[in-house]
Amino acid sequence: SYVTGHLYVKSDVYGFGVVLVAMLTGLSTKGRQRLSWGEIDPIPYFMNLERDKLKKIMDPKLEGKYPFKAAQILGSLASMCLQYEPQFRPSMEEVVKVLERVAAAKKERRALIKQKAHQHIQQL
Repeated sequence: SYVTGHLYVKSDVYGFGVVLVAMLTGLSTKGRQRLSWGEIDPIPYFMNLERDKLKKIMDPKLEGKYPFKAAQILGSLASMCLQYEPQFRPSMEEVVKVLERVAAAKKERRALIKQKAHQHIQQL
């Protein structure tokens, strides 16, 4: 892995976890003033996040405009990808399945909103 200098098939999964944490938090791998990498250990930090704790670490540029459940799932995925031991990390196939489920849920939410808007217009 990146820590030991040995590359494994799941080294890319670890790298993806780093990118995912950076996307969720707005952190660069160099840190930033609001919150630095040294202030969080992403593995336990993202597991089973409650809404208030998640709000504290999410990128403030998102201004809270994200589905909580999706952010929670992606945070848990990041935690799994960042496991120290490669054998405990998911495969990239498993990672893709989680991402597909999150994307499908987004499409379902949009369709539901569109349907409710249409019903509301018909009632007017």
